[in-house]
Amino acid sequence: MFEVFSKRATEQNSKVLNGTDVWRLYDTFGFPVDLTRIMAQENGLEINEEEFERAKAESKEASKARKISGNVELLKLDVHDLGELERTMKIPKTDDVYKFGEIHWVDTTAATPSAIRLTAV
Repeated sequence: MFEVFSKRATEQNSKVLNGTDVWRLYDTFGFPVDLTRIMAQENGLEINEEEFERAKAESKEASKARKISGNVELLKLDVHDLGELERTMKIPKTDDVYKFGEIHWVDTTAATPSAIRLTAV
C-alpha cells in the first residue's frame, strides 16, 4: 500500500505523503509509522504530520463514539469502569470459564432444548 500512496504523491508532483493515508497504513494494516517515515525519506518524500495527527485524533474519537445496535445504545466500559461497578454496586466480574474452559454438552433427555445444559470442566 505504501507504493500506492507514494505513487499518487509523485503523480501529483508532490513531495508530501497525505497524513491520512499514513494513518490508514498504520491503523488498518498495522504498518509502523516510523518505517513509513524511513521509506518516505528514501523516496524523497515527507509526511504531512498535521494531517497524520488529525487523522489519528479523529480515529480515537470515533472509537469513543456512541454505538447503536438495533434500537439499543451500547455502552463501552474500560477496566476502571468495571472495577467501579464491582466495588460500588457489587456487580461481579464476568465468569469467563465458558470462553476459556472446555465445554461439554450433557444431553439429559434430548426431548427439549431446555434439557441440554452446559457444564464447564
